[in-house]
Amino acid sequence: MGEAMDDKRIKVCIATMYGTENYGSNLQAIALSLALEKLGCNVFFLKKFRVWPYIIGHPALFFSRALNVFMKKRRRRFFSPVKYEISDERRKALSQFVKENYISKIYDNTGEWKKAIGEETVFVAGSDLIWNPYRGYPASYFLDFAYYAGLKRFSFASSVGTKTLPVKYHRAYRRYIGTMYSIAVREQNVADMLSEIIGRRVSRVADPVFLLTADEWAAFGEKASAEASVSGDYILCYFVMNDPGYWDYIRKVSEATVMQVVVLPMHDIDEKTPYKIIKTGTPYEFVKLIRDAEFICTDSYHATVLSLIFKKEFYLLRRKRKDEDDKFAEIIGRYGIDSRVVNRDKDFLRDKEIRYDEIYPIMEAERNSSMDYLKEALDI
Repeated sequence: MGEAMDDKRIKVCIATMYGTENYGSNLQAIALSLALEKLGCNVFFLKKFRVWPYIIGHPALFFSRALNVFMKKRRRRFFSPVKYEISDERRKALSQFVKENYISKIYDNTGEWKKAIGEETVFVAGSDLIWNPYRGYPASYFLDFAYYAGLKRFSFASSVGTKTLPVKYHRAYRRYIGTMYSIAVREQNVADMLSEIIGRRVSRVADPVFLLTADEWAAFGEKASAEASVSGDYILCYFVMNDPGYWDYIRKVSEATVMQVVVLPMHDIDEKTPYKIIKTGTPYEFVKLIRDAEFICTDSYHATVLSLIFKKEFYLLRRKRKDEDDKFAEIIGRYGIDSRVVNRDKDFLRDKEIRYDEIYPIMEAERNSSMDYLKEALDI
């Protein structure tokens, strides 16, 4: 009975970053999959596409993959990924989390690919910086393989993480993005930039993490280990960047509040601080720690998103790096939270006032319009 029902559901394959050491990448992937499941879809994630007879049979596919191998070093001028320094214990916990939360698909033979085509699998270019030029010539994250099969393709909250896109890639953008059934990105400036390149309207939708409510994320966080159950009020510190200046600021915060500081570390310097360190944090612990904190100090986009969802007091430390400023500018402007942005070299001044009575109606409208976009893209 269950299998028969599954056969009738729309099969949706998400191409995005997932199963990484970055909490935000995992949460956006999980949120989009859960949102699609609520719409009645059978959802799984693309791990790899390497049907070589098919790739070789389409020279453009073979060219893009060969080019990306040879151009790997030169691509770094567009973006330099952050390298995390986490414990083996946490890597083991994250590996188990991935097994529990993702159904992954590797297309590596002609039979499997023909089956996907026959089942009219829908492919979605998911959220996060999947279209950053750092990743090279447009390939799998642009769903190029599905383009040649004539399958339905659309994007949801995709992003580029740069203010310009290489002219040499514009033709590929027009071919692979411009021919999608529907196109939606995460930032308005990206929508405007791509629209000009491909000659077609590009929509803007909310980051997938916004698709789930506070209650839904709270239920997700209940799966956290006992280590995430911290007694008493605490300040949660979570920093993506490796910046010693953050900890000078946190010292001021600690002295001003005389409150316990809890750290979810991503770098060696974080673990050397004189505060309570969470060793085995998975996305479950990440969500629970944010939900239960008195307030949060972070430089993370998705920690900010969750803070908003849980109506938390938070302080967003300004990063030295500017390559991802656009995504922060979008969320700061949309929700009017510029007062939450702080400089690490300034004194800490606590400010509890956040107008959630104004923020939440905007958030709910964004959630509803983004879900409507998914329904339209899937013809539901």
